[in-house]
Amino acid sequence: MNNFSEDLKKVLLAGIGAVATTIEKSKDVVDELVKKAEIECSDIFKKIDENELFFSNLVLNAFREENVSENCFNMTTGYGYNDLGRDTIERVFSRVLKGEA
Repeated sequence: MNNFSEDLKKVLLAGIGAVATTIEKSKDVVDELVKKAEIECSDIFKKIDENELFFSNLVLNAFREENVSENCFNMTTGYGYNDLGRDTIERVFSRVLKGEA
């Protein structure tokens, strides 16, 4: 009986070792897949970054051209009549979205 216990213990320890080795290999496989995916997606991420830069500049230039300042964000009556901020922001949207003000 004692021999059976020792053999069982060896089998269990061998199984645990195999699992630990498998986990390590799995981590290596996942790391490799992630690296490969990042390389394959790098062109897409570059294009996204380029678009973000283009549209950010478009909006910032519109803010500059329309002279948006902190006065445009002051409190108003809410009716929208002769509201400098509202009129200015409308022109910004018009400029960015190529619409009419």
